[in-house]
Amino acid sequence: MDNNAPKVSIIVATYNQEQFIGRTLDSILAQKCSFPFEIILSDDCSQDRTPEICQFYADKHPNIIRFTHNASNKGLVDNYYDAVRAARGLYIADCGGDDVWCDPMKLQKEADVLEANPNVSLVHTNWKYMHEDTGLFTDSDPNGIRAAWRQHILPGYKYFLPILTRQPNMLIHSCTMMFRKEVFLRCDNPKFFSGRQWLCEDLQLFAAMTQQGDIAYLPDVTMHYSVDKPSITSTENPEKLYRFYTSSLRLTRELQLKYCVPDADLAQCYSRMWRYIFAQAYTIRDPIKIKETLKLRDELNVSVPLRTRLKILLAKQFLHIK
Repeated sequence: MDNNAPKVSIIVATYNQEQFIGRTLDSILAQKCSFPFEIILSDDCSQDRTPEICQFYADKHPNIIRFTHNASNKGLVDNYYDAVRAARGLYIADCGGDDVWCDPMKLQKEADVLEANPNVSLVHTNWKYMHEDTGLFTDSDPNGIRAAWRQHILPGYKYFLPILTRQPNMLIHSCTMMFRKEVFLRCDNPKFFSGRQWLCEDLQLFAAMTQQGDIAYLPDVTMHYSVDKPSITSTENPEKLYRFYTSSLRLTRELQLKYCVPDADLAQCYSRMWRYIFAQAYTIRDPIKIKETLKLRDELNVSVPLRTRLKILLAKQFLHIK
């Protein structure tokens, strides 16, 4: 390996984050490493001052930051994975355009784990919630529900089904992870890692990584996760929630088929997610979305409780759905 080539590439995929992107980049640039790293900074045609701020940082750090401003909006998945494919590092890290790395040794610690454990495909760490409205920080796992998976090294299969079913949720936070690029390239498949049909970029990556090796964990808090601000998953807009969770459910189904997961293992997950999606469609009062949701129920053979069945009858009645 060229001594001047980056060992680690950090992906920062950003869109309309003018308030936070400078803070994020400062936290990455503060990393202390025994090796060179690069920042792949990809803006997905933001409509605010995000591109201007990104360009300022790229001009100031030309040997570290490689900045791309997409002329048109690619969507989250293509913006993220095109950046991963363009990375020159052996290892890939990720930081959201509104999050903060709070440990200047994060990259060094994680690279050391991957160097020492060739069977590890991905390493991740502890983190804290950073509440933008109050400035307070809270623990990522105050009740210890993720404790069983927060061990130094575990076989990937122990993570696989809990990640697919989101039980418990957020076992791995993508902005704390580092993974091997060569492992991603072995799994790279346009069905999962390209296109606008998927509205999340991490589920398919985690599934692939858990199938390719062990997963390592460090208890150090290395990242502050920005919350209490508008986002696709925190918004109260039922239209956005409907699109996001419908896409997420369909992605889960495709991953189930790819990895030959028995239907019984996902039955409760599908039922839980489908009921949430139906609730959004019911709130919207859109007959097309109601029909799409009912079709999805039949495709997945989802078990529906009595209360939801009554709502279905009401929806069909007032929207004149047969």
